Amino acid sequence: MIPQHGKSTHPDVLAAVDLWWSERKRGHDQVLAFAAKYSDAEKPSAYAGVRIDWFNADGITGPIKPGNGQWKVNGHGYAPYKSNPVNKEFEATFVKLPAIPGLPAIMFSADQSHFLYPRAFVWDGAAYYSLPQPAHHDEGDTERTADYWTEILASEYHRAHEFYTGKAVAA
Repeated sequence: MIPQHGKSTHPDVLAAVDLWWSERKRGHDQVLAFAAKYSDAEKPSAYAGVRIDWFNADGITGPIKPGNGQWKVNGHGYAPYKSNPVNKEFEATFVKLPAIPGLPAIMFSADQSHFLYPRAFVWDGAAYYSLPQPAHHDEGDTERTADYWTEILASEYHRAHEFYTGKAVAA
């Protein structure tokens, strides 16, 4: 079974989690630079999505600065049409995030009604992750997870998360 809350001190996990956050920040910075270049909004921003394996924007705030080709409403903002030369620059802001050992890129909830994306962080020499609900699993996932992660109580995860963020975790 894939634990709902996990902890790891494996050096490969610690390095991967640090790299994951570094690459996520790089993606965020690229998307904001793209928004600043093409959005005519007072405070340009982007509507970005992050999964465990990708960071990418759905669109940027509008209106779009004139003279930058055709744009469409996409998700919560504006995105260039594929035929717009700006689209290559937009897609270049997408960042493939590194895999975190022992954590599948995507999981299903135990009842298979939801996708689950674990978020890991490093605090005090250990990596932690939590899932909002128990995960459906197969034996291969369970074995890979056990090689790197140890199941912990929710209280241990919450304590680490509160120290990491400086905020209490909602129950």
